[in-house]
Amino acid sequence: MSDHCIAMEVDGNSMFFSLWMEGNAQRLDAETFYGSGLRNIDMNRLREVAIPFPPEDEQSAIADVLHDMEAEIDAIEGRLRKAKAIKNGMMQSLLTGRIRLDPKSNSKQFLEVAE
Repeated sequence: MSDHCIAMEVDGNSMFFSLWMEGNAQRLDAETFYGSGLRNIDMNRLREVAIPFPPEDEQSAIADVLHDMEAEIDAIEGRLRKAKAIKNGMMQSLLTGRIRLDPKSNSKQFLEVAE
């Protein structure tokens, strides 16, 4: 058996278990993993970790909420990447002089400069 990969059977909602493991990774790292580089799992310590499993319907509800939140965060991060790309493109256009700001306007309207 390898110390680098284990298979576990979960008696409950596997999504809840996965999200719980991710959320408690830092604590688990200190308790169950050892070595530098590729970390090893101390199975005896891992067996001793108490995982609080609520009733299965509550596990599903928690997993669904957390999954929806992750999807929303991913969507927001995607919009942020697009906004940063637009900002970088606009800054490049302003720096090269292709587009200039109208100095007479308080609304910072753009003047297109013909090339």
